[in-house]
Amino acid sequence: MSTIDDLLNKLDEETSHLQTENWRPPEGQDDMAEGDMIAGTILEISENTTSYGTYKIITLNPQVALVNQAQMVLPAGTEGVAVHCLGAVYNSFFAKNDVRVGGDFAVRYQGRVPSKTAGNNPYRDWRIAYEAPSIIDKLDKPAAAPVAAPVAAPVVAGGSMLG
Repeated sequence: MSTIDDLLNKLDEETSHLQTENWRPPEGQDDMAEGDMIAGTILEISENTTSYGTYKIITLNPQVALVNQAQMVLPAGTEGVAVHCLGAVYNSFFAKNDVRVGGDFAVRYQGRVPSKTAGNNPYRDWRIAYEAPSIIDKLDKPAAAPVAAPVAAPVVAGGSMLG
């Protein structure tokens, strides 16, 4: 069979999706609690489009996932936790960083802070850190496998340098 035949056969294969939970405020709350955080290895990177535009969804194999300052309890069978990366702080981070599956990703909610632009509403501030997977990890592991060894110094960004 030719390469194009192999490719066309893939159109008939079932796609597998990870069983995920979303990292978000508890039911009835509008915001995360200051200091809530999530950190883990990136399993998947996808996008979603809404009336506000397109944003990234980072699915993690979390080592820690705090909501309301308590460890998130995941239902049995959950394979990852999805972080919906909405807003200017995330957009700025992704514009400057080539985030890849297998890397380590961490986010901490800093709370709402006043806008630097007069007349604008306060915004949700996030502190974001990322470590790319090492070349050894890329060669030795499948793309979606968790990566144990971080490399070099982490990249850190956020709307403010609090914390």
